[in-house]
Amino acid sequence: MSSEDILNMIKNVLELNTYESRIFLTLAVKGSMRISDLSRETEIPRTKIYQVIKELNRKGIVTIISKKPYIVELKDPAEILREKIEREYKNKKELSEKILSYIEKARSYDVKSVRDIAHVTIIDSHENFIKNLSSDIERSEDYIIVVVSRTPIEINWRNLLKPLFKTIMRGIAFRYIAPPKSRSLMMMNEIIKMILRREDLSMIQRLLDIDYKDLIKDVLKKDPDEINRILSRVELYEAEIDLPFILFDDKITYILFSDPVMNRFLFSTRYVNERLTKTLREYIELVLASKKASDTTKRLHIYQG
Repeated sequence: MSSEDILNMIKNVLELNTYESRIFLTLAVKGSMRISDLSRETEIPRTKIYQVIKELNRKGIVTIISKKPYIVELKDPAEILREKIEREYKNKKELSEKILSYIEKARSYDVKSVRDIAHVTIIDSHENFIKNLSSDIERSEDYIIVVVSRTPIEINWRNLLKPLFKTIMRGIAFRYIAPPKSRSLMMMNEIIKMILRREDLSMIQRLLDIDYKDLIKDVLKKDPDEINRILSRVELYEAEIDLPFILFDDKITYILFSDPVMNRFLFSTRYVNERLTKTLREYIELVLASKKASDTTKRLHIYQG
């Protein structure tokens, strides 16, 4: 078995790159070394070896004994490998338990297809709802659709606008549907107009009472044509829809429930199910396209600068 074979094994088992694997094997065989000798032995340039050592030290694989002269040593190889195996075992054991739990539950469901099974989370506090929603907004890869019902729900939407606009500036499609004369819809429209005109951007900060300096800098760095292209994927509609929900990427659906008297947020269900999200997206397409809804459905004109 050649040293190259061993290096490949080290890379695979410890998930190291080529330079890291060379340092691991060299120090394991020869013991502690000066950085100059280690660079020569491993054929890693001096300009790069310090960064590689820093990363291995962060991973808990090497120890820096001294810096003048710069000497490093490998921690016990047997201990490193044992800890790696234990971590892998623990992670795979937890994943295995989740898989088996899912299979056991799925067997008890009366469904035509495995795709019909949804992972459902009940989010029963306003704080956790905002936290989960912010995370899903930031991870969105294709589109976000927000549907606001005729019955308003008291939610701190301002805390969601910063991650939302950062996501929009990444080119993610965004569709916002709310009842006619909705304050949130009008505010969204005004903000987008400000961004498109690249004027009065400081007004966004004053309007929302949130620090938007990063967003403003990001807007100013982009070419006006690129801004127009990005915001052409933003659609704002006036429409009457009874059920409030939010869709992400044909994957995730939030359905919101409120106190019928006080209009306060009560709880939300978060479904991870492709079929449900696609079905609701198709429903929205039907509502917006239907002639019956044409009297109460209108796309807002967004100024194009």
